[in-house]
Amino acid sequence: MNLASPLRGASDWPLPGAPLGVLAAAEDALARLDERLRSSPIAEGFVSRTHFQDACASLWLAGELVSLEDLVLHDARMDIRSPTHALTRAQAVLRAAGGSPAPRRIGP
Repeated sequence: MNLASPLRGASDWPLPGAPLGVLAAAEDALARLDERLRSSPIAEGFVSRTHFQDACASLWLAGELVSLEDLVLHDARMDIRSPTHALTRAQAVLRAAGGSPAPRRIGP
C-alpha cells in the first residue's frame, strides 16, 4: 500500500497520522509557489486568474455552473447577452475576494 498517494481516501490509511506527510508535501509545494510568484513578473496576472477560477468554483460548489470565459467577459463589460443570476452571483463573489474592482459608473 502506497501511503504517499494523494488519490487514496482517508479511510485507506492504517494510522491516523499517515496523511500528514501528504499534507506537508502539499504545503511545502504551495509555499514554494508563493515564493516564486513573489518575484515573478506574472504574479499579478496569476493572482487575478486564480480569483476568477475561485469565483467559478465556489458557485459550482453551490450547484450553479458559470463559465470562466463568461465571467471574464462580464467583468470587462464585454458580454453581449444579459447576465444570468449565477453570473451576477459569481461577479459578487469575485468582488468580495478582491479579484475585481467595483464597477465604474460611465457617464454623468
